[in-house]
Amino acid sequence: MANISKPEVPEGSLGTLIDELHQLYRNAGEPSIRDITARTDPKVSRDTVHRTLRSGDLPKFQVLLSVVKALAGDEGRFAELWRAARMSEEGVDNAASSDVDDLDGRSSLSDHSVPIKVMIVDDHNLFRRGVEMVLREVEDCEVVASASDGVEAVEVASAAHPDVVLMDIRMPRMDGISATARLRQIDPSIKVIMVTMSNWSEDLMAALAAGASGYLVKDMELDELPRAIRAVAAGGTVITPGLADSAIRDYAQGQAGAMGDGRGFAILTPREREIVRLVGHAKTDAEISALLSISRNTVAAHIRNITQKTGLGSRGELIRFAIKRGLD
Repeated sequence: MANISKPEVPEGSLGTLIDELHQLYRNAGEPSIRDITARTDPKVSRDTVHRTLRSGDLPKFQVLLSVVKALAGDEGRFAELWRAARMSEEGVDNAASSDVDDLDGRSSLSDHSVPIKVMIVDDHNLFRRGVEMVLREVEDCEVVASASDGVEAVEVASAAHPDVVLMDIRMPRMDGISATARLRQIDPSIKVIMVTMSNWSEDLMAALAAGASGYLVKDMELDELPRAIRAVAAGGTVITPGLADSAIRDYAQGQAGAMGDGRGFAILTPREREIVRLVGHAKTDAEISALLSISRNTVAAHIRNITQKTGLGSRGELIRFAIKRGLD
């Protein structure tokens, strides 16, 4: 790739910022855009790096800091230059801005100058396509992948690296709660929002226990989805109004289902308790089979016995059971 030439910029604070940025680029040996991007925040695209170096416009604060850090520059110095350019550009006396969140470069790009990468997981193709059409019109969201069940979700996410996953619960092969636990084990930075028809407090509690950051029932208004994605990407939690209160009330009253009283736990065999522990760590039947040196059919038979003894109805409930009992 050809070297980046400095754009024409006006004199003043912005010109000083661009001058020093290009001097830093030259001092770093004029690396390729690919090399610079590889060292920036994962949310900063190659195109964004290219625009930052070639454009005469004031770059986004966190994108600038990420590029400066990749070029081994003085982030504090460039933070000062950015503030001065911002003040000059806007004609204000105070450079405080929502863009200036964190001067040491640890911000998660909360100004959404880079789109939030979203993955949709649902066994209904029509629903996946509908959500994708909605998000296509949202400037700060980008659908990077989709999957039709939990097993596929785990496989696809490892390549697509989404920021936020919209996850159904009831799906074939692997349910959404199990998939959430597995995704969070593989990459704790991935945020998961359950998007489901279920308004059961048991499912909400199981989802949160598995590591979900949000829980939305599918009868929501369409404009709620982008807001939820932004909130969760910024580190927040979103739950359908009223459902959290119901879950807390059920838990306090001891009516959250079989896992609330641990019914049947005392009569599980040592082998069954070991399998519950592994299920709680989001292990698949194949992985449990290999770890315990037993066949997959034997694993399946043990899980059937466990669900009969405990009164649990799904693998997601088994995960919550294991977490609640502290089976480490």
